[in-house]
Amino acid sequence: MFINVDKTGSLEALKTNMESLAANPAVKGLLILACDDNGFTPETIDPLLTSLTIPVMGGVFPQIIHGAENLSRGTILAGLTTAPNVQFIPGLTDPSVEYETLID
Repeated sequence: MFINVDKTGSLEALKTNMESLAANPAVKGLLILACDDNGFTPETIDPLLTSLTIPVMGGVFPQIIHGAENLSRGTILAGLTTAPNVQFIPGLTDPSVEYETLID
């Protein structure tokens, strides 16, 4: 696994780190953990994500942890050496769906 950390939370740093990891032939997928305070929007981040030729997954969180440091701004990118099987499940935030019942 290859790890790139950006503590600025800038879109340009995200793009640079994504491109760097994706250019590595050993990287078969990308995990992105971003902070909410980065202010990424679908309009700004979707073009970057769809430009990748490898699978990508991740999420946006109030804080992320790097080493012993809590970051409220920044992004951790992990270049995975095994290709992930990424699935998209729509509607997970729908409060009317009883997911616990479905799981049982």
